Amino acid sequence: MTNLYFLFFFSLFFSLKPYFSFSRTNSISLTSSLRSNQTLISKQEKFELGFFKPSQKPITDPHSSQLKISNDGNLVLLNSSSHQIWSTNTASKVTHAILSDTSNLILKNGSGSIVWQSFDHPGNTLMPGVRFGYNKITRQYTDITCWESPDNPAPAPFTMRFDPDGSNQYIMWWNGSEIYWWSGLWTGTYFMQLPNVAFSNPLKIKLTFTNTYDGKYVKYTLTENSIIARIILNSDGQYQISHWLNNIKGWQPYSIQPVSQCDVYSVCGPYGICDTTKTIPCSCIKGFEPLHEKDWESNDFNKVCV
Repeated sequence: MTNLYFLFFFSLFFSLKPYFSFSRTNSISLTSSLRSNQTLISKQEKFELGFFKPSQKPITDPHSSQLKISNDGNLVLLNSSSHQIWSTNTASKVTHAILSDTSNLILKNGSGSIVWQSFDHPGNTLMPGVRFGYNKITRQYTDITCWESPDNPAPAPFTMRFDPDGSNQYIMWWNGSEIYWWSGLWTGTYFMQLPNVAFSNPLKIKLTFTNTYDGKYVKYTLTENSIIARIILNSDGQYQISHWLNNIKGWQPYSIQPVSQCDVYSVCGPYGICDTTKTIPCSCIKGFEPLHEKDWESNDFNKVCV
């Protein structure tokens, strides 16, 4: 999108001071649009949606891009030449889009039915209320993919989704094929690799796991309304739970996985062992040696003991 990106600004404003002086609105209708120097603000002023450049600064040129409902009933993103570069591709015609106080961008048709919502396309972030899992009817996964860097939303190698083998855990993949980390199985209360969510839980996170005929998913909610939290898959391949601190106007990490290189799945390969106290953490068990010595000095997945 030529150095111009479209994004939710998660929880930027609690004592709200909008970037721009336009009248506040939380919706787009058939007769309105969102230009690149405007934003949508949720009703209770918790979330703001708008455009940004890779520096994460707001756009000031009103003609750079536009988000609107097109004649075919889709929400579309237009560039400065009014060429369509993104569409929701819904089958039912959209009449309005609303930014909710849960951060969900909801598209409805003329009868008020939801035909598309951003919670089904979470990008690199899971907000409270997102159903993260597998739809057994459509056979589609809801997954999250990390950004290239904190200010560049181009897709990067790490992706996380429910285990395609059917077990009740989710897997983080590197380059779509190599297992990098896993949550551990669902115990009925928490995932085995994330016990702090159950036993040390200052963010008041409540996990719900659902497995029915039409789908399998996990959802988290916050039992304390004053807390704003998110789960993000960052560009380093870490599953990070963080919460918003209003005094610093930023996100504070609460839980990060994997914590160290040795927490990465099979990081040292077959017959390898990992020790974070060593300069090169990976080595071979007794009776084996590295096939290629140089591989052990890197962070790739080619480590082999023979």
